[in-house]
Amino acid sequence: MKRFIIEQSSADIISHSGLSLIGQATKRYTHLSGQLDASVPMRHGIKHSDVIKSYLALLSIGKNDFEAITSVSSAS
Repeated sequence: MKRFIIEQSSADIISHSGLSLIGQATKRYTHLSGQLDASVPMRHGIKHSDVIKSYLALLSIGKNDFEAITSVSSAS
C-alpha cells in the first residue's frame, strides 16, 4: 500500500480525500476487524466491523447517518 506524504498545498481538497487517509490509518494503527469480530459474534450477513468501518467512512466525507450510505453504495 502506498504511503501518503502530507504537505501544505494550494490545491482544492474534496470531501472524499479524507476517506483514503481514514482507511489507511484504521488498517495500519488499529486491530478493529480482529477485535470487534472476535468479541461480538455475527448474527446477520454483515460483520460488525464492516458496519463500523462504513460509518467511519461516512463521517470522513461529512455524512452523519446511514441513510447516506445508499447514495455511496449505488454510485460504485
